[in-house]
Amino acid sequence: MNQFWIGMLVVLVGGIVFAFAIWEIKQFIRQDKQYQKEQEIILQNGVCVEGRIIKYEDAFSAGTKVPLTYYHVMYSYEYEGKTYMREQEVTKEIYLALPDETKVSVHFLPADPTNIVTNIDLGIR
Repeated sequence: MNQFWIGMLVVLVGGIVFAFAIWEIKQFIRQDKQYQKEQEIILQNGVCVEGRIIKYEDAFSAGTKVPLTYYHVMYSYEYEGKTYMREQEVTKEIYLALPDETKVSVHFLPADPTNIVTNIDLGIR
């Protein structure tokens, strides 16, 4: 193959990769907007109950080139006599700022008390 066709092939493959990357970015933005809209609907139309953080956990991951620590909190809340427990990844700053037994505002639509928005999601401590 001569250099012209090799160059054309490189341009074609590069264009396909670029188009795919743009499409992925658009999908990510679309999903983020949809998630934000769902959060707004829950906050505007849902109920709010008080939950309580019941467990703190940090996990160290050495399987990458740069070791990472992941921070999680587990909280429980009740609705209509049933207790729900959720675990959520948080930033190190939020993890360190939340004292034991911290109260958590848990918002959800009554039809689905497992699809929630918390004040932790909103960055409120």
